[in-house]
Amino acid sequence: MAHLLTASMTADAPAADDIPSKPIYTAFDDDDETEEDIKPKKPAPQPAPAAVPASAKPKAVVDTSKVHAGVIVKHKAFGLGQVKGMAE
Repeated sequence: MAHLLTASMTADAPAADDIPSKPIYTAFDDDDETEEDIKPKKPAPQPAPAAVPASAKPKAVVDTSKVHAGVIVKHKAFGLGQVKGMAE
């Protein structure tokens, strides 16, 4: 049976009318996709700007002259509280 497979794999010799004398050009027409169907690609994400080191940022100046141990202060996250002590 294997000899039948090898015999069927060989091609016949080309005939004189198989090959055209001049090339034939055909236009490729793809009706499946229209310009409305094609979605534009998303632009590539831009890299994030380099972070400024903490030492280069100006430090906020806070007036602590009126704050000392025993004073009641209002914290943004914790609310009211009494100062127990301050580090210099």
